Amino acid sequence: MTPAPSTTNGGSSQHGQQSTNTPSTRVILPGNGSRILCVADIRGDYHELNRLIREHEATAVIHTGDFGFLNADSLERMGDKILRHLLQYSPLIPPATRNQLLGITAGRSALISQLNSSSIHFPLSQFPHLLSGAITFPVPVYTVWGLIEDVRIVEKFRTGEYEVHNLTVIDEANSPLIETAGLKLRLFGLGGAVALHKMSYAGEGFATIAGGQGTMWTTALQLGELVDTAQRLYDQTETRLLITSAPVSRTGLLSLLALAIRADLTISGGLHFRYPASLNDFAVYGDFDSYRHKLVQARDSFISVYDVVKDRVEGSLNETQRILLKKVLAMVQRIPTNDDNSWQNTWHWVLADALCGHLLLSITDGRVSAETRSNGLNFAHRANQAPQAPAAPIAPPVVPLAQPPRSTAAETSKSTPASVPNKPVASASAPKLPAKASSPAGPAASLAKGAPIPAPVKPEHLPRSQRGSGSAAAPTTVPAASTKPDVKPNSKGRESPVPAKSNKGTPQVTSAALPKDGKRGANGEKGDGEETEAPKTGPQTPKRFSLYLKGLPNPTSEAEIRAFFGPESEKITAVKLVYDQTRRQKNFCYVDFANETDLQETLKAHPSGSIRETPITVEMSNPPVRNLNADRGARASRGGRGGRPTRGGSSSSKDAVRQDGAKPSDTPKSDTPKPEAKSNDK
Repeated sequence: MTPAPSTTNGGSSQHGQQSTNTPSTRVILPGNGSRILCVADIRGDYHELNRLIREHEATAVIHTGDFGFLNADSLERMGDKILRHLLQYSPLIPPATRNQLLGITAGRSALISQLNSSSIHFPLSQFPHLLSGAITFPVPVYTVWGLIEDVRIVEKFRTGEYEVHNLTVIDEANSPLIETAGLKLRLFGLGGAVALHKMSYAGEGFATIAGGQGTMWTTALQLGELVDTAQRLYDQTETRLLITSAPVSRTGLLSLLALAIRADLTISGGLHFRYPASLNDFAVYGDFDSYRHKLVQARDSFISVYDVVKDRVEGSLNETQRILLKKVLAMVQRIPTNDDNSWQNTWHWVLADALCGHLLLSITDGRVSAETRSNGLNFAHRANQAPQAPAAPIAPPVVPLAQPPRSTAAETSKSTPASVPNKPVASASAPKLPAKASSPAGPAASLAKGAPIPAPVKPEHLPRSQRGSGSAAAPTTVPAASTKPDVKPNSKGRESPVPAKSNKGTPQVTSAALPKDGKRGANGEKGDGEETEAPKTGPQTPKRFSLYLKGLPNPTSEAEIRAFFGPESEKITAVKLVYDQTRRQKNFCYVDFANETDLQETLKAHPSGSIRETPITVEMSNPPVRNLNADRGARASRGGRGGRPTRGGSSSSKDAVRQDGAKPSDTPKSDTPKPEAKSNDK
């Protein structure tokens, strides 16, 4: 299974390719224009890659991410978590087989045995067929290795033991050159994950390529060698393209690398992106200092890790490796001090997964243009949600009339409440308010104290946010006497006696509106100004039919959750896994159903169970229904700004006289603290 370089699929290509271990290869693409297909994470589905080549009539391919460097021997060197990750995202495994494999919890050996028996070919990658020549690429394909690959296979491409027609594996020591349509495109590549804690660890690799247990990563020596290669091959007539598996836009260390090798363009994988992204740093950062801060953080993080292992690493390096280490240290220290326009001129493309989209570069007369393709974002699931309850209409606020100028008689009335004026200050045409007018009024009443109301109609069920202080509707002054009843003007301007007590007519003058827990008066009886709570109406969250699963092993995939319910999984509409701020999965999830019947049947069939030998608890999820109007009312009931009472408070209530003829001093004091009155008198 390990052919020599001279096998059927080896040798140089028709475009003049050389062996991949040559430091610099040159390929000339014929024609007046070229179309370069850029794809990420093909994951061993080379038939799909050839289909895209034919569809877009591509003349070359640039690939990043997981290419599928795997075979049957790779499974024994792969960790259990990585193996299940491959099963979850492999495009070569049918969904039914995937659910069956992920549902196996007996152990690793049973999973591998079932996987090998599921197909006559290796089910996780078509790489064995590519190596044997059963699958060929019609155009040159340039790729870096991804995050989940077999380091043993990649090393054999470095040594020349493996060679595939029209396939070039780009690494830190290999830099191909593409000449087409008046453009010289120099390719630099760096595969694997960028993890600072693994920068000095090679894993299972025999040479400078680092990897182990099915994963691959970048080392500091690889960064230094790539910088050295770029410096040796520098030509100002070339356009430099950096290809990485990790996204350059989110990794500060790769941004420093792009600066060091003077990259004009970068292409990287997006880790399950739905759309290819096209950007430069100028579009992300508001100013040059913010961009520079990103580079400084990357430098400090690298130096802090390097200082921990500095003595042990430097003692184990030879002279050549020390030179490479010095180059990478110089790379991280190269922070631009002034705007050199690189953050505006260096353009980045972050690719989506091959199943979701791709990028097409068109080169004509030295000009590079980009065309992105994507399957799009799916919002069809929103059409199946229950319709939201319509919001209750809100009564329009009453607009007050212009406040008349205040008379000096009002001040005289306040200073001598026992004297009865010949003519009250209040207008004779003011309408009578209902008996419960001391309840919180609308915002219009809080704006103009004592302003006349056009109609004696009380709005029904006003929201709390529109309720103000009850004393805002109180009259400005109330004449009082110790021996004769109160008088008020009638409709003709004449004075008429007012009964001592009445449930209707002019509202009783009290102190400032009491809070909800102080509805009763000083003697324990209910006051006329008791606050009436509005019914809870308005938009509510639609009811959802969900089950709550607790005790999940970490990690647990959606396929495992569906496999847990067996045949009832067809009734599931959505599975919602929960993650914390560090993107670590929590041990519970929610499973949604279309209706109550499906939920009850599923709960009855699966009241409990286990996933990977971990017991799972299944319960009904009953989240509380939140009333939006009640929440807004609770916030608005505090009054004006800063929680203080609204304007128009009952400052006149201090001098008011009860309707039974008693003086204010005779009235029992309430235990409820009264808000400080604010006078609007000028």
